[in-house]
Amino acid sequence: MSKSKSTKTTASGAAAMATTTSRVGELSQPVRRVIQNYVLVWFDANFDESDEDFKKSLQHLRKTVASIATFTNVQEGIVFLNAIKKEKIFMIVSGSLGQQIVPEIEAWPRLESIYVFCGNREVHEQWARKIQKVKGVHTSIEPICDALQVDRENCDRAMIPISFNGIDTLFMYTQLLKEIFLDIEDDDTKLIKELAEYCRLQNDIDEDEIAKVEQEYHDHTPIWWYTAPFFMNSVLNCGLRLMDVDIVLRLGFFIRDLHQYIDNLYQEQQSNKKITTTFTVFRGQGLSVEVFEKMKKTEDGLMSFNNFLLTSENRQVSLQLAREGAATNSNMVGILFIMTIDPTISSNSSIPYVDISREGFYEINDTEILFTTHTIFRIDHIQPIPDDHTDRLWQVNLTLVGNDNPELDKITSSLREEFSCSTGWSRLGHILIQLGEPTKAEQLYKILLEKTSSDEEISDYNQQLGRIQTIRHAGGDMKVRLNPDRSLYDELEQRNLLQRPRPPAGLGLNLIQDGQLGLAMFNRSPKFLAPGRYTFFSPFDHLINVTSITDKLITLGNIQIVTINQDELGLSLRNGESILLDPGRYILTAPHVFVKSTPANAQYIELGTYRRITVPVGFVAVAFDIGKQIIIRPEDTKSGPFETNSPTFLFDKKTGFQSVQLQVRELDQLTVNTRDGITITAKGLITYRIHDPTTAFMTVQDIHGAVKRAAEATLTSLFLNAAIDEIAPPVPEKQTDKDLINLKSTVEEENFNQHIRDAFLHDFSHKVHNWGVELQDLNIEKLEFDNSVKDLLRKRAQARVETATSLANMRSQTEIAMQQADREKQQAQIRAEAEAFVIRTKADADFYAAERHAQAAKLLQEVPLSAQLELKRLDVEMIKATGDRTTFIPMNLHIGDIGMVDKQNNKMYWASNNVTN
Repeated sequence: MSKSKSTKTTASGAAAMATTTSRVGELSQPVRRVIQNYVLVWFDANFDESDEDFKKSLQHLRKTVASIATFTNVQEGIVFLNAIKKEKIFMIVSGSLGQQIVPEIEAWPRLESIYVFCGNREVHEQWARKIQKVKGVHTSIEPICDALQVDRENCDRAMIPISFNGIDTLFMYTQLLKEIFLDIEDDDTKLIKELAEYCRLQNDIDEDEIAKVEQEYHDHTPIWWYTAPFFMNSVLNCGLRLMDVDIVLRLGFFIRDLHQYIDNLYQEQQSNKKITTTFTVFRGQGLSVEVFEKMKKTEDGLMSFNNFLLTSENRQVSLQLAREGAATNSNMVGILFIMTIDPTISSNSSIPYVDISREGFYEINDTEILFTTHTIFRIDHIQPIPDDHTDRLWQVNLTLVGNDNPELDKITSSLREEFSCSTGWSRLGHILIQLGEPTKAEQLYKILLEKTSSDEEISDYNQQLGRIQTIRHAGGDMKVRLNPDRSLYDELEQRNLLQRPRPPAGLGLNLIQDGQLGLAMFNRSPKFLAPGRYTFFSPFDHLINVTSITDKLITLGNIQIVTINQDELGLSLRNGESILLDPGRYILTAPHVFVKSTPANAQYIELGTYRRITVPVGFVAVAFDIGKQIIIRPEDTKSGPFETNSPTFLFDKKTGFQSVQLQVRELDQLTVNTRDGITITAKGLITYRIHDPTTAFMTVQDIHGAVKRAAEATLTSLFLNAAIDEIAPPVPEKQTDKDLINLKSTVEEENFNQHIRDAFLHDFSHKVHNWGVELQDLNIEKLEFDNSVKDLLRKRAQARVETATSLANMRSQTEIAMQQADREKQQAQIRAEAEAFVIRTKADADFYAAERHAQAAKLLQEVPLSAQLELKRLDVEMIKATGDRTTFIPMNLHIGDIGMVDKQNNKMYWASNNVTN
């Protein structure tokens, strides 16, 4: 395995890996660098640069993207990515490294698209499809190259340089830059050779393309080269966007040739079919949010496309390109430009445009219109476009502006006079100085010195180099904070920057009123004018503009007067270094350039490389530095905000602050088949909070999204494994039925919310706890199913009611029968006991009677028969007389228990009716 090694040397802002001082032609050669609007970064831990497949893949990629960097070490690659400030990033990553690195950097604004290059597509599509910027998972390099070709075209379209009047200083020099590019006459053959050698030095552009330009440039039209899928268009776009001196110098011939060809073809097309009525063309592209904010501030003002402008008559094609521009990157918006073109303005102002349908590299059916470079429009109206695909789609209506526009003429006329003493590339150097780019101007003049043999030009270039050194050293660090107790006029006068009116003060053609400040040039030097009247006699003295002294930003040449309010912080740049501006008023001189101000009490402040974060209670801040995640808690900022100047520090103000308070998240609507095949639709809410931010945000990508997705998966699984009766409560047909059902207490008749909630909390709590999340509750908001299922549940409910009623009746009858059986059993037992008692009593009585009979018989044997008869007769008579069966025996007779003996009266009483015979 090879060690981590970049196959390109540097990106904008990144340190060069090598410096080359060799000379090719007459131009000194700078270090290698990115010369297009994009760079391709390829991560793979198993790179083998000696492998033929790797070499072929790299060669194939170079035909699409010139600048390619390869890395085997993730941290080194992230440092490299952080250093890229001006280009878009395309990324190819292996499957294994992709899972590690992509979630950490997916939100980076400059990262445009990601492609996963792996051996197992199905495995890596699982995680890749969750990341918006991943545009594909591939097992071969060819489809990646095809997709990168589309990305490259969209990127070049989105990064066309644009400037706005009143905001961008560059806009003031738009027309002068155009004149510089078009007026310079150079030897094309010589410059083509220099361009080819320059591109070879970069070692990024495919040699076949370089050779084709070098050998066949004059075999094709400039429009053919501009529309061809080679490096010309992309490199030109990059050079004009960055005002890169090396690129602009080497492509100056192509700018001139392309404009001249457009102008000639325009004359030809107009003579064949002259268009006299206003028409509309369209252009769809992506645009960074930063540039779009400038555009909104300039509504009803002027803007310039600082390159050749390709448009279409097909609105739908342009709208689709606008959608693609905002498809994956949240830091981009899609723009549909609708441009109204008045042919009269174009003709009178020498703004040529041509139909290139039959002129370009590709054969196309739609009409495409190409405008010359640095065309200016007025921004008429900006409005959002309702769209199902994105909420970041906007329509911008523009109107072509001619050279006779008073606002434009006012700017360019005075500047043209200011630079009238210089011509060609030397004039470009003057403009770069005024733009606060002395380093670029110095580079330009040194190159021009090498090319010229004219004593006059050598003197001029050396003079300008001396001027650059004077500017650099004048005024210390060229940032002066003004005394708030003194007037702005006094402060400017003290620094020899103010011109007061000369007597007589009442005369003069130009009036500066009280509270105003004049912006003028005196002997080619910027001067501010105090209130009064002025007359300019010298051709090198003229008034540029008049502004209010209360304006927050006043710009005159390379001087800026900036006001930072008490509740703000400001940022200026000095040769790429970020300089913070505290509240107050400042005079900034190039290379100091004011960038912006921001509210000082904002929770997140980003000013250049300076970052300041104040974390509110209930939140944490999630940031990255050199690819490592950082968690900042409120307690970390109690003693003061978190501050850093690390150039690799990354914080997304939209998603960086993460709440650790109680979260209530709505789950997506679920449509699931239950275990018994019933289709249900359910929707719920989960309540949770982050109890361990470090675990939640450092181990789980998009914790809130992960919790939501996992909750939906768990709920789906519960529904899949449950029958409809276990999920939905019976649907009662009547209130009485419902009351009966509610009396039941079996598990299958519980309310579905509670049933599912208990199962969900049991299954889900442990899972999210490992993520640093504490689950609180689940609420099922909606449970719907087909009407036929409702009828089925209603019938089941009715059947349950009837079954319950029948069971109750049966239970009651059974209880009555059991009670009756118990009573009968008791009665039978009582009867049996009574019968047994009677039997025992009768037996006892019979035994007793028998015993007495035996005694009586014995007694009768002892009593004379006459006595017996007499007793019997008396007994009968007594019965007849009284009905009383009591027998009186008048004798001394002792018969034990059945009789009584009266010895005194010689009588015996016999109770025969009490004796059982």
